[in-house]
Amino acid sequence: RQNGGEDFNKKCPPALISHFITGFSWEHSLPNPAPVCAFSFMLLVGGVCSAHFVFDKFILYWPLNIIIYFGSAIGMMLCVMAEVWLIAKGFILGLRLCVLLFLLNIMLCGTGLFDVLCHQNSELKSDLVIAIIMVVLCRWVMNGETFTMMIRFCLGRRLVRVALQKYLTSQTRK
Repeated sequence: RQNGGEDFNKKCPPALISHFITGFSWEHSLPNPAPVCAFSFMLLVGGVCSAHFVFDKFILYWPLNIIIYFGSAIGMMLCVMAEVWLIAKGFILGLRLCVLLFLLNIMLCGTGLFDVLCHQNSELKSDLVIAIIMVVLCRWVMNGETFTMMIRFCLGRRLVRVALQKYLTSQTRK
């Protein structure tokens, strides 16, 4: 037996329900999406800069190297766009993709740091500095309260929408 509406009313405070139903969530209390956008931009720039470390190891002729480099940049851009879309829709998968891309950036920065320190590859130092700065800034933004508030807002809005939809469908069946 499904009693989604009753369970929803018991678990969710009335202020939260009325907040999302009356439309106040769209008018006044939308958190600032700038940290999510800034994080995504820094993730993209850091990913493209740190991908250069991997592609520098392959000795390919320049047209193929450029195609691989820009192909990976476009792939990274599509992943970041998917991550932002999933977060905006309130799916936890967007946050998981966000963390996976962040960990990929850390791994690629580690590869670049190893290359610069062990092989004395000085031509990649500027890319390494940019990639490390972007990883540190991404971590700083992720730890920020505004980023967390925006994620919670998107997830909460989706949960209320799903619970309200279940509640309304259970009311129409009666």
